[in-house]
Amino acid sequence: MAREFLREISNELQLEPEAVQIVDPDTWHLTVIHIGNINTIWQQLNTDNDELTFKRFKSLMQHWAERQQQRVAGKTYQLAADSVDFLGGNASALVVRFTADNELLFDHQQAYSDLVGAWASLGINQPVMMLRSLPELKFAHSLTAHVTLARGVNVNISLSEIDQKKVTFTPMKFFYGLYE
Repeated sequence: MAREFLREISNELQLEPEAVQIVDPDTWHLTVIHIGNINTIWQQLNTDNDELTFKRFKSLMQHWAERQQQRVAGKTYQLAADSVDFLGGNASALVVRFTADNELLFDHQQAYSDLVGAWASLGINQPVMMLRSLPELKFAHSLTAHVTLARGVNVNISLSEIDQKKVTFTPMKFFYGLYE
């Protein structure tokens, strides 16, 4: 049901493939917590901990992602579509926003709390401040329930009102960026 709804919106917007990078519908997913690219995070990480290696950091993040995946396994979220909007650092990601249900809000809160704990276990002082200071992680603390339809959108697209239709999402791989 969610995929059909997203296809309707995507078709209605008449996105031109040559003007934007359309996200393959087979990879559409609900973002539970926004974590950027693991390699970029490592490069941005400024710590005095000489014992913190990329291997240890990546292993911890993989373990964190696996715990989150187990938490959401078998769950579904009933969400109402809010709007079509632009997100991202330069507002170039075209997304459909959703109102989060209580279960999704709870799962996001747990994922962020676990992330803070994981970073503290690495010996990172003030992990909350560190997480919020890194460009790749600065949005992890807040939930913006959305599905990205296209990236690199720098064309004038008329954003239409969308039906407040409720759709059901089943979580997919929790953090795909770690495994690439």
